[in-house]
Amino acid sequence: MQEFMIVHLNGDQKSVETNISVNAALDSWQLNHGKFSLAINNEFLPRSQYSNYQLKPGDYIDLLTPVAGG
Repeated sequence: MQEFMIVHLNGDQKSVETNISVNAALDSWQLNHGKFSLAINNEFLPRSQYSNYQLKPGDYIDLLTPVAGG
């Protein structure tokens, strides 16, 4: 039996499997191929760490996309 937990993605609650990496969660949300930066609980996480970082219940994940401007 799979267990699930709640995390927050850009302010929306998401249910994900426990013991899931950031990379696997992004894959499940079909978001892993975009150009964005990612912060967990207000701390940026390098893309090289996405497969190593295990999400925890209640984590706040923010995806930040680049904005053109001048």
